[in-house]
Amino acid sequence: MGKQRITVCLPPVDPDGLRQAIGQVMAPFWYDREDRPHPDWVGEWSHWFVSGAGCLFDVLSGHEDDPRLVRYDDWTDSPDDLPPSRCHGGPRGVLDLGTPRTVEARRAAGTWTAYHAREAAVAAVLTTPALLTLDGRWVEGSGPDYERMFSAYLDGLPGDTMVVRVLYHS
Repeated sequence: MGKQRITVCLPPVDPDGLRQAIGQVMAPFWYDREDRPHPDWVGEWSHWFVSGAGCLFDVLSGHEDDPRLVRYDDWTDSPDDLPPSRCHGGPRGVLDLGTPRTVEARRAAGTWTAYHAREAAVAAVLTTPALLTLDGRWVEGSGPDYERMFSAYLDGLPGDTMVVRVLYHS
């Protein structure tokens, strides 16, 4: 048992209903659910918190005041003093996924010469060990194939999809 991060993708939701919406999409994977799909079923989590600490998102310039951005961290006792350019989540269309990739590509270009190594480093920069998709799939993975899939999935989401970092205990 330990803590793990997941990136949760949700249909558009009002900021006041975000925690409830996350709870609804996470519910099928709760350890203690009573309606187990089969006798050997084991859940993924026992409790969770909105928290992107260590894997925050960048905010697109000009969208720093968007009220849909997730600026609170349920995991910490003290309020988060995030700069306006960072958040725990928000609508996909106001998250800056390009800048972290560009920064990582430049960093990787200075250390590695192989194109595929740079490509893998760029794909890995946004990933978390798990992804909860819009259609309710819990996907876990690591390595270049998972990182490319994760990155491509985020890129392909509609702009109003909520994408939120969640810390869960498994």
